[in-house]
Amino acid sequence: MLMFEKLLAEFSASITPTLCFLSKAFAVYDWARLGVFTGFRSVEYSQTRVPKGQRFMKIPASASIPEEFRNTPLAFIPDDFRFYDRNHCLVPHHLVFSRHLKGEILELEIRWRYDKSANNFTIRRFRLTSHPIFDPIDAAVSIVHRCHLLQVPSVEPMGVFSTNGRTYRFLRDSDVRKVMQHSVDLAYPDKNHYMQRNKHLIQPHSNRITAAVCLQRGGASNDDIAFKLRWSPTSVPTYLRDCFQGVGDLLQKAITGVMKMSFS
Repeated sequence: MLMFEKLLAEFSASITPTLCFLSKAFAVYDWARLGVFTGFRSVEYSQTRVPKGQRFMKIPASASIPEEFRNTPLAFIPDDFRFYDRNHCLVPHHLVFSRHLKGEILELEIRWRYDKSANNFTIRRFRLTSHPIFDPIDAAVSIVHRCHLLQVPSVEPMGVFSTNGRTYRFLRDSDVRKVMQHSVDLAYPDKNHYMQRNKHLIQPHSNRITAAVCLQRGGASNDDIAFKLRWSPTSVPTYLRDCFQGVGDLLQKAITGVMKMSFS
């Protein structure tokens, strides 16, 4: 949690708030804090191995995939995020930011895309928590608002950032790794600290483990964790056994309550 707090403090100190919001670091921050709830794979919001001649990775044109998704982005596009107000009515994306500022957005619905598993195109819902950092609604609204400011087409991935406030680039997995390792430098400057000595182990997919740990600390069973994160139930104990102690020590008790609220 301290790593997220330090990133937010760095953003708050910026003398160019709009450019800061559009920056690579802020984009990674938003996807990472949303990933605490969703357990995103890096390919679901960033680009890893983009084929030559393409701008972003695409879903294969396989006969087993619904035609409407073939050759579309592998990462999330705007239509995959849907927001509902307190009356359970769908809120158009162009109104999401202003409605969120008024506290009128209650729920986020995410449609996952293609991941070579039986869980393709599944839907999960997340509720408002009002936590200053760990709120899935606030993180998702921020992601959508950034796309709106940069005029990202509705058929392109939402994992974007800008260095000049006009043009945009797609996040890469290396960007995610660098920003999260930078957050270690901010939070744990002592070179002898455990996190400093092991920051090279932080990878874009680390949030998947964090999400599982948060769910377990919130009282979720292994079956619940598997459902929420779209995992095989047999894989959950392995991840928790190997990573619970190391990741758990970094989490504050506040996250436990936040996770309970979001998945209620």
